[in-house]
Amino acid sequence: MIVIAHRGASFDERENSLAAFERAIALGADYVEFDVQASRDGGLVVFHDLRLERLTEARGTLRSRSLAELRELGIPTLEEVLALTSGRIGVMAELKSPGLYRRHGLVERTVALLDREAAVVSFSRPALLEARLLRPELRL
Repeated sequence: MIVIAHRGASFDERENSLAAFERAIALGADYVEFDVQASRDGGLVVFHDLRLERLTEARGTLRSRSLAELRELGIPTLEEVLALTSGRIGVMAELKSPGLYRRHGLVERTVALLDREAAVVSFSRPALLEARLLRPELRL
């Protein structure tokens, strides 16, 4: 059996937060699953919802905010999450609404940062096909 902490240990900590991923590691999960999106200026961030209201004090869409604004809201970057998890727990990166972020190269940039043991998840078949072409060794 493989234990995957969906959005980290999201029962204990705010989902897709560094604290949730740290808690999942402490609890002994095998993998953390998280959602990758892009800021207005192309920064890769880890956040589930397309809108900010449910998990932050801000309103509006995530993609309408700059990376600096999202960082002020406590939204981690993909690089931060990967640095925290590296060598400690497996990762499953969900490409969230990749069609919205085509101009930012969401698929290409995300899979380039993942290690060989990572898995890529998406509800977008074209995104998964692109990931397969770019990094055939990754699990989809």
